[in-house]
Amino acid sequence: MAGVEIRIPYSQEEKSYRVEHNLRESTSTQSRIFHGKSAHSATPHLGESAIKKMLDYLMQLPEGIVVMEIDGGVNFNTVPANAFLEVDPISGVADPMSRKICAIYQALKDLEVQFLAYQDRDFFPTHPTLNIGLMRTSEDHIFLSGSCRIPPVVTNEIYEEWMVRLKQKCQTVGAEFRVTDYKRPYRTDPSSMLVRGCLDEIGQMGLSVETKTQSSTNEASLWSRIGIDCVSFGPGLREGNIHTPKEHVAIDDLKKSVEFYRRIVERFCL
Repeated sequence: MAGVEIRIPYSQEEKSYRVEHNLRESTSTQSRIFHGKSAHSATPHLGESAIKKMLDYLMQLPEGIVVMEIDGGVNFNTVPANAFLEVDPISGVADPMSRKICAIYQALKDLEVQFLAYQDRDFFPTHPTLNIGLMRTSEDHIFLSGSCRIPPVVTNEIYEEWMVRLKQKCQTVGAEFRVTDYKRPYRTDPSSMLVRGCLDEIGQMGLSVETKTQSSTNEASLWSRIGIDCVSFGPGLREGNIHTPKEHVAIDDLKKSVEFYRRIVERFCL
């Protein structure tokens, strides 16, 4: 997973216009609300991005409109369920924010097309994915935050090339781009002593004995960098539950997890 932040500056002309517009009488704007479905950014196919709907709509509007307000999402790694756009249809503003946003969004859409060339059949979705999780408007810039899900088939060199390309595109419109977090993908050998021991204990507990890949990231990717075998395990239902309004964990699942952790400590540490 790579987390990124982008700050897109308003031009001085557009900043002044927005301030004057809010102080004048008899001014008007057009606004629209977009709805989607929240989900974890690691499983974007389970959600529906309201921000993407909003940006697709913005790309269809005439060039030169003034973006008065743009807002969407709750955090960088959740598929946004709601988004809001307010524009003034005035034209003729030099270096408009709408053009900058659309240029960056088009670069992200082009990157998604390139993602399709990197398939890892052990994961689903099988290719890398990205999520624009958050957009906010401030006095002098628009803030955008998102994440990129990266399966192990993508090398560090390919990942760095993608980030450099996005940074260069942002710089062409005067925007600031930075990577806030990067956890390299990893894969654990299913025949390792740790995995076989975990499966044995799970089987003795009467639970389903199988291994799966995990599309999201956690601290395991950090330990794997120094050669430590890692297994991700936790209580509760994941698919269709995490990062949704109804997210919850059953008490019985918590109790089963406590029992599993006790068994693993006794097996490997005592």
